[in-house]
Formats: sequence, structure tokens, C-alpha cells
Amino acid sequence: MATAEEKAFPEGFVPVNEDHCRVCGWTDGGLIWVDGWGTHDVCPCCGCQAGLTDMGWPGDGRALESVRSYRGYWVGHGAVWDRPYRRPRAWDLVEQMASIPPHWR
Repeated sequence: MATAEEKAFPEGFVPVNEDHCRVCGWTDGGLIWVDGWGTHDVCPCCGCQAGLTDMGWPGDGRALESVRSYRGYWVGHGAVWDRPYRRPRAWDLVEQMASIPPHWR
């Protein structure tokens, strides 16, 4: 019998772990999605909250649209860091965004 957590995923979905922000590609090496569930950590770069702002799974068109919309808003407003004191000195937006997982681009 399937648990409530298993019923929340679409049929055939394999839960994954993710360590890069779906919106901006930032990572500190820690997981922000564990077994398909967001940790609710807030990205210090773009301010996306894992599991709230970027809710969904790879292949979910609505989730991809939401992530792209948030990304467009953030970049369009200057890609300002949510926590500026965490911004590396040699930070490069384009280089970081190249780290966005391919299914969230």
C-alpha cells in the first residue's frame, strides 16, 4: 500500500536530491531538495524558498513555468542578492546560471 508521501508524486516519478537552486543555480554543496521534497531553505542569492517558490518535479510544465517566471523577475530587477553579505567577490551571474540543472532551464 502506498504512503501519503508516495501518492503526492506522479506515477513513475523517481524522487531526486538536488543541491543547486532551480532559479539561479547557486549552491553551497548542501542539499536543498531531498528525496523529491524541498527543504524550505531560502537561497541567499535569489531568495527562492526550496519547496515553496519552486514547487514541482522535473517534467512538470507548470513548475518549470513558475521557476522561469521567478528567474525572469529576479534577473529583470537586477539579480540582487537576497543576502548580499554571502555574495562572493568574484561572483558572475552567467557562470552561476550555467549551473542550473538542465531540466529547470
